[in-house]
Amino acid sequence: MMKKWTMLLALLLATVFCFPGALAEQEAVESTGDNGGGQLVSHVYEPGDIASGLLAQAFGQEHGTMIVAEVRGEGIPLEAEMPDLVLRLGVAFSQGARLELGLRESQENVGFDIALDADAQGLAIASDLLPDERYTMNWETLLGMNLEEMTAGLLGTLEPLMEPYVAIVDEFMQELSVKEFYDVPEEYGFPAVAYEIYITCTHAQAAELLTRLADQLEGDGQLAPVLDVMLASQGLGSAAIVEMMRGAAGSLAQSEGHFVLGAGTNYDAAAEPWYVIVTNTQEDGATDEWYLSFEPYAEENTPYFFDLGYSQTLVDGSLGDGMQLIVGILSIPDTALTGWGVQLTVSEGETDTGLLRISALKRPTTTEEGLPGYGGEVYIGVGNPEIVMEYEHEMNAFMTPDGGEAFTLEGTLCPDAAQSADTYAFTLEAGVEPGPDGLQGRGRLMIGTEDMPELTGLSFELHEAEPLQLGGTDVALESLSEEQLSALIERFTTALSGCLEAMPVRQTAE
Repeated sequence: MMKKWTMLLALLLATVFCFPGALAEQEAVESTGDNGGGQLVSHVYEPGDIASGLLAQAFGQEHGTMIVAEVRGEGIPLEAEMPDLVLRLGVAFSQGARLELGLRESQENVGFDIALDADAQGLAIASDLLPDERYTMNWETLLGMNLEEMTAGLLGTLEPLMEPYVAIVDEFMQELSVKEFYDVPEEYGFPAVAYEIYITCTHAQAAELLTRLADQLEGDGQLAPVLDVMLASQGLGSAAIVEMMRGAAGSLAQSEGHFVLGAGTNYDAAAEPWYVIVTNTQEDGATDEWYLSFEPYAEENTPYFFDLGYSQTLVDGSLGDGMQLIVGILSIPDTALTGWGVQLTVSEGETDTGLLRISALKRPTTTEEGLPGYGGEVYIGVGNPEIVMEYEHEMNAFMTPDGGEAFTLEGTLCPDAAQSADTYAFTLEAGVEPGPDGLQGRGRLMIGTEDMPELTGLSFELHEAEPLQLGGTDVALESLSEEQLSALIERFTTALSGCLEAMPVRQTAE
């Protein structure tokens, strides 16, 4: 029997990577051929250029058309003794946003619907479980603050209040040791740069800076009250900040260590290599180092390459804990492949103890009918450090001759290769097309083992619909007392429990 968490993980991964950002309307790819000038729903993995076809057109209509998905389970064994449910999800954008969630038993139509509306004023929630009222809450109450007053305070008040602190830091910077170098060659894994600067700050100097800032804040009759108001909801205030700064200053003052901030650049950070290094050396010689570097074409086929890391050197000179995160934007010459890759490595001493690899590639394709499309592939590997969990899939999105769009995916998940665990396979087939009543579509996501590839899964249908009319009189939640709010929650949970209990259960297998 398939483990529940494995099935859920596979469904989650497939869903996340199958429908990347399906709500954002960006540029469109015009099709070729006689299909009414349709556009692709999804430019697979194209940053800033996702979901620009039929779905985006439907979401962008001014009358507020809602796109509804009705989802049903498939292949669920009869002995599960559960209702045959239909999950309804609806989304619309018109002068705000609406999300609808419904759950009903398919035969008897027993169930409930909930609608959540959001606009510039706040949120509203309604349900047929409580049909006589619709409950509202403005953003100021929801976030526990007056947004307009806070914004005005931050922009109009904080800037002049920070001037004495800026002056303290500026004076402090004049006291630090600064070294500059030019035409620096490649060394220690960092690229060659035209200019490099190192600023050294001893722990004693850092302690003095913190003490001066704490003294300023403690006697500040202007900034301190503002911080007290802003941080009151967190149980903090200016006094707590002063106490933390004095505590850190006391610890640093007892150490003879130092910090070093280093940076290198070729003056044009948008196109040339640069890096930033922060090193903390303790009194006993142990060090902690953080770094971030950027280098175009640091590796073959990688036009943009970011390297973020942390390393620890112990007193005896041996390596302690370490971490390295590498992000590469891929573009392979002489091919249409583009994408990105990520690798995260965690280490203890000389030994790598954890590894995560993620990559995604996409390429334009053309169908046999000459219609445009995109293909793509995703890989995720997790190890310690040998890869033990692997997920991968290949997918295609393309136009259809009738002016619609289709999507296919095939993938596998191996949850524990080290233990020779079963490999699970999943497939997705979906499509959307213009219909007589607007957008319509359907799909099927199935998961199983390699021997039984369609063991269980989901099927869904898409269509356009008018928003549900739920709720009655508006009731502001902020106007309710604690007793009234508790009674409201109890009414809702009682109605929900009664609805779920009323759903008929399928007959179990004999």
